[in-house]
Amino acid sequence: MRLGSVCRLPARIGGTAASYRSSLRRSAAVALIALVAALLLPAGAAHATSAVNVTCQGVETETIQPGLTNDTASRTFTRGAVYSTCVRVGELPLTTTATEPTGSAVAQSSCETLLGVGSGSHEIVWADGGVSTFSYTRDSNSVGGDVVITRNGTISSGRYAGAVVVETVTYAGLVAGLAACDTPQGITTLSGLVVLTIVNA
Repeated sequence: MRLGSVCRLPARIGGTAASYRSSLRRSAAVALIALVAALLLPAGAAHATSAVNVTCQGVETETIQPGLTNDTASRTFTRGAVYSTCVRVGELPLTTTATEPTGSAVAQSSCETLLGVGSGSHEIVWADGGVSTFSYTRDSNSVGGDVVITRNGTISSGRYAGAVVVETVTYAGLVAGLAACDTPQGITTLSGLVVLTIVNA
C-alpha cells in the first residue's frame, strides 16, 4: 500500500503543474486583453479619469464699511481677488490666470467674527472665460502674528465641478493690527496673499 501511494504521487504532481501552466496562460490572455483595451481607449476618455490639480496664487482685498470694531453692527463687505499665477497639471495651457470678481455682502459683524467660523461661496473666473463656483466653510487662526483664513469646500458648479478646494488667505501682521478694533474708525481694509488649490475628489 505504501508503494502504491508512492506510485500515485507523480501523477498528482503532474496534475498540479498542468493546472499551474493553464492558470499562467489565462493570466497572460487577460493581461493581453487589458493592454489592447488600454491602447484602443480614446485619448479623451483617458483624460476624463485623470486628476485635476490646479494651484493659484495672488492677492485678495476686502473693504469694510463702516470699519470693523469690537461692537457688533451691520457692515458691508466688498471682496475680490486676482490670481496672478495658476499652474495646471495635465491641462493646456499649463499656466493661466483667474479672478474672483468683486462682490458685496451685508452682515452683522465685529472684530470677533473676523476670527470666527462661517460659510459662503464665490466665483472663480478663468482667463478663458470659464467659471467655477466655490462653496466653502471658513475658519481662521493666528499664526506668528498673522491671521490666516482657511476656506475648505468643493466646486459646486461650473468648471471642475465636484473637485475639492482649499483656499488660504494670509493677512500678514494683522494680529497687531487688531488694535484698530478699539478705535472709532476700526478696520476698513484687509489685503493678503491668497493660495487656491483644486484637487479632484
